[in-house]
Amino acid sequence: MTGFNKIDSGLINYHNHVIADIAKAAVEEVDGVTLIPQDFSDTMLELLGAKRCSGVEVHVDRGANAVSLEVKVRVRYGLNIPDTALHVQEMIREKFDQLTDIDLRDVNVNVQGIERGAA
Repeated sequence: MTGFNKIDSGLINYHNHVIADIAKAAVEEVDGVTLIPQDFSDTMLELLGAKRCSGVEVHVDRGANAVSLEVKVRVRYGLNIPDTALHVQEMIREKFDQLTDIDLRDVNVNVQGIERGAA
């Protein structure tokens, strides 16, 4: 045989929690950036058995077969915010390219706070 045949054996579906977990893992790899912590409603839903990834919102456009993400983060004081947000976007896109075949339409980074503290 000189070539490979691609066999289509069905669809692959990703649950929104999987998409959010991948984004969360990518954010955790960026130095000086953390996802916003859980609020009271997230904690209550988690106690009732619902899994939520605090700081990551997943929006799926089934018609276009594309995903948009909104990632809410805190950035360590002293870091350049636009450069850091761009780095977060790049890391998320890189993780999705490595792990999935998902078409990321938008990766919106919403900086919601500055973390001050010991360096």
